[in-house]
Amino acid sequence: MAQGMKNMKNQAFTVHVSNATGQSMVIARYTMTRSAITIQWATIACFVLAGLALPACHHPRNKNCQRFHAVLYEPKTAHAAALVDGVPIPVEEVKHQIGATGKSPRQALDELIDFQVLVAEAKRLGFDQSPDVQRAVASAAAYKLIKIAFERSHSAKDVPNSRLKKAYQLNIHHFVRPELRRFSHVLVRLPWRRLNGQKVIYKDEIKGARHLAQEFHDIVASELRRRKLTWREFEALADHIEDRGFKILVERGTKDRAGLAESFSNALFDIPKAGDISQVVKTRYGFHVIYLQKILRPKNVSFSQARPQVLAHVYPEWRSEAFTKWLQSIATHCSTIEHPERIPVAGACATHRRGQGHGF
Repeated sequence: MAQGMKNMKNQAFTVHVSNATGQSMVIARYTMTRSAITIQWATIACFVLAGLALPACHHPRNKNCQRFHAVLYEPKTAHAAALVDGVPIPVEEVKHQIGATGKSPRQALDELIDFQVLVAEAKRLGFDQSPDVQRAVASAAAYKLIKIAFERSHSAKDVPNSRLKKAYQLNIHHFVRPELRRFSHVLVRLPWRRLNGQKVIYKDEIKGARHLAQEFHDIVASELRRRKLTWREFEALADHIEDRGFKILVERGTKDRAGLAESFSNALFDIPKAGDISQVVKTRYGFHVIYLQKILRPKNVSFSQARPQVLAHVYPEWRSEAFTKWLQSIATHCSTIEHPERIPVAGACATHRRGQGHGF
């Protein structure tokens, strides 16, 4: 740690703030020395980072109250354009204020002087020693460390291509697939039974099931000649069939040709357009009438074409994993002693588990 402090000797930082209209101001400056961080403008934590707001602004040059937002930047060493209680306002800060706000040199310097007066008064009242202020300063330092030491080398462009290709292959069905058909169907189920170790059914039962399925088909076809039916209306018509002792099922799915019984698949893919129905189809389960909801065209999206979409899903998880490893590596610079027994437990502790895989 001491060596790190030596390397950062006399390193200066400046805090810049912008108001609600996009204007900006420099509000805080601190210097890293061999022994400690000397807070020269402590109002960064008091008025901005700690979230404290002034109840009113009474300013001889500006009657409008402004709200400030903090941004860090590193200025070059410069001569002072003014001194407030011995604290210099460098010329570089005035130049930056002019560029950020578009104001004249006089107005820019006045704003910096005014704010330095607020800083000096806040220090005089001891606000810079407030625990909230100290935590805010620590948070700002940690944020800058993450921005500089981690995020610059862990942007979306840094995700390994091999990681993206693996995710693409794991979800290949989203990018490469044959034509799919989304459908509903009503099934009059055959009452198979087991006799002497074999499944049997009576011919009259087969005939009755076919006849019932045909009746349902004719009802739907009659409705379709008068008007279009939605798939929900198609399914609802099954509620009006007299079952005659047969079990009637209403099911739906999305399948390609390979995922269905041959007779069912042929009938489904022979339906010319969405909203039409098939003829009565027999499978080993019974007799079906199929309603085509939607035709999903085949896809053949290459990895290069799918890469932006894959990256959008992979990057957050990759970044989280990389951050955990980075945090573990810098934790070796610190000595940590834990006292979990001192922490009051209000209830059961929830366990957080990181997600796995790349689901789309």
